[in-house]
Amino acid sequence: MDERPYNGKRKKKKKPKEKGQEQLGFDAFELAEAAITRAADHAERVIGRWKAMAHSYLLRYGEQTFLVDSLRLWAHANGLPHPPDPRAWGHIILAASRAGVISQVGFDYIRRPGSHCRPMPKWRKN
Repeated sequence: MDERPYNGKRKKKKKPKEKGQEQLGFDAFELAEAAITRAADHAERVIGRWKAMAHSYLLRYGEQTFLVDSLRLWAHANGLPHPPDPRAWGHIILAASRAGVISQVGFDYIRRPGSHCRPMPKWRKN
């Protein structure tokens, strides 16, 4: 038994690391990209050709500058099926950005109730 006097502070428990995270050298960006890729692949399995459909909605979206939240709401209101996990939209945005279709131009606040006016990347069509 520990014979040191209690000082009123509790020991903090270390959070366990994801299995293999440290070994493989993953960083936060790689983990995020892996999660959105899994979400998009799942959407593709559940809703055939969801990625291609979502990309075509991105191209048809009428706003020159936009938040993904606005694009997503417009696309679903105009017939695009909801993916099982909304992170699938991250794959569409990353792919479009890497292809030079869109560029990030800053941040803006989400106006949707429940979003607590949090900042989100703002995109511009090229």
